[in-house]
Amino acid sequence: MQDDPQSFWSFVNSRRTDIPQIFTYTYGNENITEPQQIANSFAQHFKSVFNPSTTRNVNIESEMNNLQVIQIPNITSYDIRMALKNIKPKKAIRPDGVPQYIYIYICYRQIVNANN
Repeated sequence: MQDDPQSFWSFVNSRRTDIPQIFTYTYGNENITEPQQIANSFAQHFKSVFNPSTTRNVNIESEMNNLQVIQIPNITSYDIRMALKNIKPKKAIRPDGVPQYIYIYICYRQIVNANN
């Protein structure tokens, strides 16, 4: 962020909207705009497609016994800093639309706060 504040503010401004958004959801042949009605129509749809006979009882203890153990090495703040340095901040936008440099900044701040 400190290296490229213009990109940060461009991103923030692109996410702002002063116009209230009206969502329209179509369920069956009906257009619905009220949030409570939209929620109710989703509930009605999922209730209609839910099949309780496909659920199964799970024995947690037997499932836990079948898990494999994964050994994860210790990861230090140095390892994280080195990984962050290898990220190209302007290379690509993440699928969630947040630029890489914002994640890099947040991670660096977390490391600094954790070490203080």
